[in-house]
Amino acid sequence: MTMKPQLPYRPRLSEEAMMRRHRVDGEDKGLIFDTRKAKAIEITLEELALLACADGTRDLGGILLEATRRGVYRRASTLTTLLASLQEQDLLSDGIPQPPRTISRLADDVPLDVLDDFSLICDQNGSCCSTYSSVALTESDTARVRAVIDDATFLPLYGSAPSHFCAADLEDGHCGFLADDGSCRIHSAAGAEAKPRGCHLYPASFVYDGEAVRVAVSVECSCVLDSLGRRDGNPLVPAGANCAADLLAATSVAHLQDTFQLTATFQATRDELRSWTQAVYSHCVTLDDPLAASWALAGCIETEGLNVSACLDAMLASVAPDAADLSTLLQSLATTTAQRANSSSAWRSAKDRSRRLGHWLREASQALLVPNRVDELLAEAAGNRTTDRFYLRSTIFSYELVAPKTPRPASTLVTALRDRSIRMLLAREMRSTIPDDCQHDPSVKHPITAVEAMMRGQGLVSYAADL
Repeated sequence: MTMKPQLPYRPRLSEEAMMRRHRVDGEDKGLIFDTRKAKAIEITLEELALLACADGTRDLGGILLEATRRGVYRRASTLTTLLASLQEQDLLSDGIPQPPRTISRLADDVPLDVLDDFSLICDQNGSCCSTYSSVALTESDTARVRAVIDDATFLPLYGSAPSHFCAADLEDGHCGFLADDGSCRIHSAAGAEAKPRGCHLYPASFVYDGEAVRVAVSVECSCVLDSLGRRDGNPLVPAGANCAADLLAATSVAHLQDTFQLTATFQATRDELRSWTQAVYSHCVTLDDPLAASWALAGCIETEGLNVSACLDAMLASVAPDAADLSTLLQSLATTTAQRANSSSAWRSAKDRSRRLGHWLREASQALLVPNRVDELLAEAAGNRTTDRFYLRSTIFSYELVAPKTPRPASTLVTALRDRSIRMLLAREMRSTIPDDCQHDPSVKHPITAVEAMMRGQGLVSYAADL
């Protein structure tokens, strides 16, 4: 006889899960995303409304009373069946969640260290509004949106307990605030200043490293790479900005941890990492093959740690890795992309960009398993040199290797560097593996942007975290 799982006394959806309202081909759905397994669980809208009442402050009776107050009452058996199903999948927690770790406010005079020789020209193709599983908003964001969008609804960004960040509804994979013509309804109704701060700042990233705020750019939109070499774009920070006080209000600045893992057994400090990145990133502009250089850096760090001289020598003398050394990562990548694409097909619309890109990455990943194909691609460095140089330079400068935005990042700096080599290799294959429904996607010109967007937005980076 199978025992039913014991329900928490004051249940709530755990922070490893996200509950969302998602319109798919005109039909509203309730969805729970398990971020650990990258799996979508479909529930009814009534169950979603019930779950929103389970915020960790109420027992089962209290949840039903709150549901009644909100006009969404259902029988107690409906609630217990839903909660039991989630408990079986380890997606429930008990009580009020621990408050997030307090990050001290930056002093106004902390200097800005901005990625040099770059300004952004946005092509307004909307790919940034059409790829990610969540559009996160602060409390002030939601207040501005509600003032101009009557039908705006929000759920907690993670779990079911109230938090400082909320998530907007999605429609066929894109932000629910997009109009039929692709324009932003918030912008159209109240101007650019009414839009969420994250929309203003994207694709810039901000990381405090104990000395300065590093300001870089995520290579997730084709407009980033189309902007290279241009002088008529917008800077990553307001004109004349030199210190933290000059940043836009509500700019989210990540704080680099004090220590991080070089390998499974060796650590380094924040100060050591800062010195290493300062020395290494500028040399990326002269690399013959950034893919090979990233792989060589990983190997050097395994034996020499953050020895700057040794790392520079390894980068500049790098040659393409042996295809056999990539095989384990490539097999894991192929397995993960196939799982995600198959899961995506089960509920996403054919109009959903994430579904289309997921299928593209799956086909390219499978192609990398064909005998001799990797050797052919490793010989194609010259055709990708400019974009790969910038990609590696920005990734190192931004601390993305050790302070990523993904729920399940690579576990060590060495693994993260090898992962970047795999991403560049995958982008090379994608140039030859463009499905019909992606022929007009903005990332066709720069496939590495599709790789980056999907690694973060759809959790594909877990392929490396699992090794």
